[in-house]
Amino acid sequence: MFRKLGFRELSTLKKSIAPFNMEESVLVPNPRSLMLKMQDFCEAGCQNTQVVTDFDFTLTKYYNNGAKGIATHQVLYRSIDSNTAEYMNQLRAHYQKFETSSEIPDYQRKQLLKEWYSKVNQAVLSSNLTKDKLYRTVWDSPIFLRSGIQQAVQTCEESQIPMTVVSAGIGNVIETLLGQFSKAPQIVSNFIQWTPSGQPSCFSEPTIHPLDKSKVFKNKPIRSHVLVMGDMPSDAKQVEKAEYTNSIKVGFLNDPKVFCVEEFKENFDIIVLKDGNLAVLNLILELISGKELYPEDYPTLSQLVPVRS
Repeated sequence: MFRKLGFRELSTLKKSIAPFNMEESVLVPNPRSLMLKMQDFCEAGCQNTQVVTDFDFTLTKYYNNGAKGIATHQVLYRSIDSNTAEYMNQLRAHYQKFETSSEIPDYQRKQLLKEWYSKVNQAVLSSNLTKDKLYRTVWDSPIFLRSGIQQAVQTCEESQIPMTVVSAGIGNVIETLLGQFSKAPQIVSNFIQWTPSGQPSCFSEPTIHPLDKSKVFKNKPIRSHVLVMGDMPSDAKQVEKAEYTNSIKVGFLNDPKVFCVEEFKENFDIIVLKDGNLAVLNLILELISGKELYPEDYPTLSQLVPVRS
């Protein structure tokens, strides 16, 4: 489901953004290829550039004060009765491993995830969830946007670069967090539809799960140069069914125990390590926008700043 958001008060914004992480580092598998892509993007300009990004653990932090952060579905679990939440956690324990499994074919993985999401959605619709409780729970949950999100959204707005968030998570939670910005990104996700009294009535269609995001852009217009971001190798394929000229793919390798570095090297042009910031995105956007770059503004990305010269 596509949805555009309007202005909301910024009073709670700082509560949802993590501080800058000075420990972040980046890995560039093919520096020569990246340099050529950067040059091509700069020549194409803002008018031909688009950002397509995952949400959970891409725009949000993977860790929070040493503890693993939560995804938007887990915010949902916190908003419902304990019996339903326990059932949904059991489903998660059974199905989640299929997201990253290399032991079964993709078509089977997709079918299993489709089955998982169908069961979760039915459980939500049968629970005691309310619209107000979900939105209150967002602010009480340990879910934090990465440092640099404000700058990225602002640069996209000023340079008229569309930013589209494609998420297999819960769109209502994403909407609450990103709806604080003066012009929030477009969100394509799984939205809960509400009755007039604030009860869940149905989910938006089609359902989006982690392995079928590419259907979002099938037969839909997209700009010729696409910045793609995600935290899973499958996220690198978000625009594979779209027609475009070039792409720069940024992967957040949050936990090397889940995905190996080599797998990320095969799928991404830039790999952000140690649960880093959105500095890479901001650096690329500023390059494309023709802004002057200063190394002190990107203390963790010194190897990327000179690419413009």
